[in-house]
Amino acid sequence: MNNMKINKMKFFLTIAYLAVFIISLHAQDLIVTNQGDSLNCKITKVKRDYIYFTFKHNDEIRNTLLPNDQVVQYQKNYYSTAEVPADKIKGNEIYPHFRFAVSGGWSYRTVSLSSSVPADFKDYMKKLKSGFNYELGLTYYFTEMLGAGLKYNEFLSSNEIGDVYVNYLDGTTEYGNMSDNIRIKFIGPLFSYRLLKFDKEKLSVDGF
Repeated sequence: MNNMKINKMKFFLTIAYLAVFIISLHAQDLIVTNQGDSLNCKITKVKRDYIYFTFKHNDEIRNTLLPNDQVVQYQKNYYSTAEVPADKIKGNEIYPHFRFAVSGGWSYRTVSLSSSVPADFKDYMKKLKSGFNYELGLTYYFTEMLGAGLKYNEFLSSNEIGDVYVNYLDGTTEYGNMSDNIRIKFIGPLFSYRLLKFDKEKLSVDGF
């Protein structure tokens, strides 16, 4: 008789545990921000500096994070009704690992002209300091904020001037046109730090 009672008690405890477990799977968490927003969400990871979570915004499921200094409090299994379906909750690594960037436009090189440039050619050389510039960058983010990769940059400039003369040592003089087509290329390592604004949009700050 005692064994039957013990078995029944174990059975009901198991059922109760499973019920609580199932409810906790569907229950959702609460995050309160320092701007007074209460988020019905699913917290996927809590770290020293950030809280990672999944939430629903305008019928769209978003995976994002908040700095801890923007969170007043959080509580797991706070809401009994889940806004985020269980199959929409992703793992902890919710950020994109790769970033490919292309940029270009008119640019100006700020380096000063050498004092050895003759006065007649200063305007010609100044025009060579401006030209078209384009850049390619590929970054791999090994954490949410930090990434590294490669950057390629090329600067293009050209200029031409006529009625240029050269005096040779034998006393003769030659006239003609002078032109330059400049291509300055750079390829090197890229280090990137990605910032997160409060509205959950990511910004990237790159550097060499």
